[in-house]
Amino acid sequence: MLDNYFDRPADLLTAYPARVYQGDLPWDVSTAEFWDLFDTDPAVNEGRNPMDDGWRVVDYRLNAEEQAIFDKNDENGLVVSERLGTYTFGDTFYDLWTDALLQA
Repeated sequence: MLDNYFDRPADLLTAYPARVYQGDLPWDVSTAEFWDLFDTDPAVNEGRNPMDDGWRVVDYRLNAEEQAIFDKNDENGLVVSERLGTYTFGDTFYDLWTDALLQA
């Protein structure tokens, strides 16, 4: 069995406590160039062709709890969502790539 295997994110945080970062980001992350695509409701797909610009494959929007953490955490503009996790990195990469490919 692997010595560094973690069943839950909480196990990882116990083994490696989060660092305290100093300073705020110099800009509002939600104003980033492609934030609107990341934060798009897949309901925009209704009545559209998958090859149309703006087609969304995966719903990456943060829920209310995640958004509150994201908004509060202005030091590094980061929230890790266990809810949006996948079984493997490959699954996540495929989802992101497919969404991006349909935007090309």
